[in-house]
Amino acid sequence: MSHRSPENPFLRARDEWDNRLMDLATSRYNWMLFATALFVLDALLCGALVWQAGRSKVVPYVVEVDRHGQAVAFGPAEVLAKPQERLYRYFLSVLIRDLRTVSPDPQAQRRALNNAYTFLREPATSRASDYFRHHNPFEPERAATTVQVTSVLQIADTTWQIQWTETSFSRDGRRLKEELWQAVVKTVWTPPTTSEALLANPLGLFVEQLDWTRIRTTTDNTP
Repeated sequence: MSHRSPENPFLRARDEWDNRLMDLATSRYNWMLFATALFVLDALLCGALVWQAGRSKVVPYVVEVDRHGQAVAFGPAEVLAKPQERLYRYFLSVLIRDLRTVSPDPQAQRRALNNAYTFLREPATSRASDYFRHHNPFEPERAATTVQVTSVLQIADTTWQIQWTETSFSRDGRRLKEELWQAVVKTVWTPPTTSEALLANPLGLFVEQLDWTRIRTTTDNTP
């Protein structure tokens, strides 16, 4: 008959201690895995939010109202089709009038130039600014000038030739001279994609190259 030797209390204590350490290590490892998974998930969510924020854009809406101010129809503004040739002619005529007219009213002059610069892009903006540095329309002694556009011809796909007549008047209303001018401009079409762009330039037409020259001058010698 065999007899089992009594258990060693020191071995039993060591086993108990080892088991506790193993449980602690296992729990720590599991928590590290869980924390790592949460960190990766947070990083993915932050990246998705940044990506979504970068893709977001304003969608302009058009609201139709009646004479009482009540909305009768609304919906997102559709992307504009490329403007027709007649719209190009009108746009370029208005641009030349705003750029070349000299008004005795400083506020009207500033309003016309601000409106014209809205439709200019480089290098046309620099070309116009350089001209006005040498021909300041706000000088008190500058003669008032009216502009009448006589022709707007398309000479290439995006290139146009514009002719107009400028008539200068003295402060007392006397006609001083009449000049025939011609400009060659290059246009670019960029459909508006934001509400601000839609309000500033609904057609999306811009002039990126601008070159004008005087063709003829007629002086009025009438006393």
